[in-house]
Amino acid sequence: MQNNYLKLLGIHILIGALIYLLRPLGNFYFYGIFIYFLIRIISAKRQLKTFEIVRACAYVLGAEVILRMTNSGPFYEASKYMVIVFSVFGLFYNGFNKKATPYLLYICLMIPSIYVSLYLLEVDQNIRKAIAFNLSGPVTLGVSALFCFGLKVSRKQLESIVNFILFPLVSTLVYVFMYNPDVSAVSTGTGSNFAASGGFGPNQMATVLGLGFFLMTVRFFILVKVKFFDI
Repeated sequence: MQNNYLKLLGIHILIGALIYLLRPLGNFYFYGIFIYFLIRIISAKRQLKTFEIVRACAYVLGAEVILRMTNSGPFYEASKYMVIVFSVFGLFYNGFNKKATPYLLYICLMIPSIYVSLYLLEVDQNIRKAIAFNLSGPVTLGVSALFCFGLKVSRKQLESIVNFILFPLVSTLVYVFMYNPDVSAVSTGTGSNFAASGGFGPNQMATVLGLGFFLMTVRFFILVKVKFFDI
């Protein structure tokens, strides 16, 4: 188990370096994620399909920033649509929990905003892209909530899910380090610095790397049994 973890960690360090050196590889990474997890979901045993779908969604969550910052995939919000597709697979296999009806209502209440946008957005804007950009996040949240409502995972499964979020975050971190190995050369103040965050939004980068730090802390102190702390 530990050897497999270190192997996957090494692979994702390599992925981050390769995408930095040759950005078009990001597209292969995007489609590789979708195909790999789709095959795992379809081929998994019935009782493990839900777990595989959660891991797929978790991985896309961790990979979203590096996919965005390298313009990988068919469009900017593609990773969110991937999560929606995986979550719909989960609803197909598990069915819909009636207690999750408020989340369905939440999704339905977003429909009027589409009609409002048609009147409020400027004519020269790409209305379809504007609506998709603003609603893809809330819709992803709603669909994933429908799928995950009442879902139970074991401690071992939770550790695996956390790992699948962390692996692509390691690739992101490697990409940022290689993009700007010398922070002092570009840091001129305390404000947000795109050059020091891999050329991507500093707020988004700080958020996702902060998530990675939090998950590593959880993994170290709670999920993984460390003999040093056994008393």
